[in-house]
Amino acid sequence: MKNIFLSFVIILFSTMILASLTINYAEARADLERCGFFEVNENCDLSGLYHLILGDVIIGGILGAVFFVLTERNNRAIQKIIASEKSWSDARRDFAVRNMKDALNTIMFISGRIKKLTEIYNKKGVTDPKEEIKEKIKDEEAVLQRFLQTARNGLIYSSDVFDPVVMYQIEGMCTFISQMSTVHEGEKILFPKYNDAILKIKILYKQLQTYRNLTHSFEEYVEE
Repeated sequence: MKNIFLSFVIILFSTMILASLTINYAEARADLERCGFFEVNENCDLSGLYHLILGDVIIGGILGAVFFVLTERNNRAIQKIIASEKSWSDARRDFAVRNMKDALNTIMFISGRIKKLTEIYNKKGVTDPKEEIKEKIKDEEAVLQRFLQTARNGLIYSSDVFDPVVMYQIEGMCTFISQMSTVHEGEKILFPKYNDAILKIKILYKQLQTYRNLTHSFEEYVEE
């Protein structure tokens, strides 16, 4: 809106100056017919040409300088806004990557606890009541699901700063782990997808480690 108003003012003043120049040019031609080019006397103290030079040209120059300063100031303000937006975007990207790395560590930790509880449950001669261990496993699975949802919400919040490929991989990992659950096989409780899940998390974590805060971008990831 501000740029539109400034453009309107410039066009208005340009039109006024052009009209004034046209009128004074006509007066200058008329004065030259009865006065010399540089003649100044009581009959032709200031010719239309002098009015043109001393009046409109100087005023036009001043107005042009004023509009130039205003335009430059406006451009600098726009550049500051653009730089501020980029700085904010870079800061959000840094935070999103750091937050996702923390999330992956937490997911691995919770998954490891579930795996450990299943091993304790299946171990012969376990002293803890098995029903109590089974309840702990259910509680940990519920915590894992809630944390996965939190990670997904964070991914949505960071959708405009994350690389689409990285987003797709993180979403795929979250989907895979959300479908991962313990299964009962006879008297045992198994966690069959644990190893695959940990492998996916580690690969994704290594990709996130290629992110550099200095450039706010990912380096090329080379699989080992």
